Amino acid sequence: MTKVKNYPGNKKIEGVYQKIINNIPAHKYYYEMFAGSAAIAELLLEHSNASFILGDLDSKVTTDLAIKFSANENVSINTIDTIFWLNTIVGEIELNALGVDRFIFIDPPYLHSTRPNNTELYKHEMTGAQHMKMLSAAVQLKWPCMIIHPKCKMYDTMLKDWRQVEINIRYHIKTSREILYMNYPKPRTLQTDIFLGEDCWDRQRIMRKANRWCERLFKLPTLERQLIINQLKKQF
Repeated sequence: MTKVKNYPGNKKIEGVYQKIINNIPAHKYYYEMFAGSAAIAELLLEHSNASFILGDLDSKVTTDLAIKFSANENVSINTIDTIFWLNTIVGEIELNALGVDRFIFIDPPYLHSTRPNNTELYKHEMTGAQHMKMLSAAVQLKWPCMIIHPKCKMYDTMLKDWRQVEINIRYHIKTSREILYMNYPKPRTLQTDIFLGEDCWDRQRIMRKANRWCERLFKLPTLERQLIINQLKKQF
């Protein structure tokens, strides 16, 4: 996979991408809009056989993504307007109902009022009205959807019925209080559990526990081991 230059707002930050992925339910189709560097998709690809659909309005971004994922047949890339795309899904009843095995991750250009010094970062920025249009479409989705954005009145109001998980992200000299807004309950099954845990120490604890249980299980006689595996399958 070809590396490209760092992208503003990239979520491949220690402690951030783990919390995002630990809230992504199992799926067969992964959609990432305002894809940018598609850092979350890149990390998931290492542990998933899902189909990935990445979209961004900036043709330079999608060209870079095409280079980055050129060796992976499970990735398709589209130059597309996210608001138009969301409204297309919402407007087609049958398409909107196909969300059982689909998941959408939306990481939009943040409201300027939530950025230090109101900084311009992207070729295609979004006005407050465009954010409202995007959120109005998102709340009508039946597909599992996660949106990340700094905590603010607009998002808290529009997504008041969505589950929220807070993340504090350190950007250079400033810490941003950001929220994962999700229109689905806490997943019972994750797309990947490789990053399970609240922090690096918790992930280490969980992995050690998993390894200990596996060692005990494989020391059992074959038929006893198979019985336990079958019982676990019935429970879950």
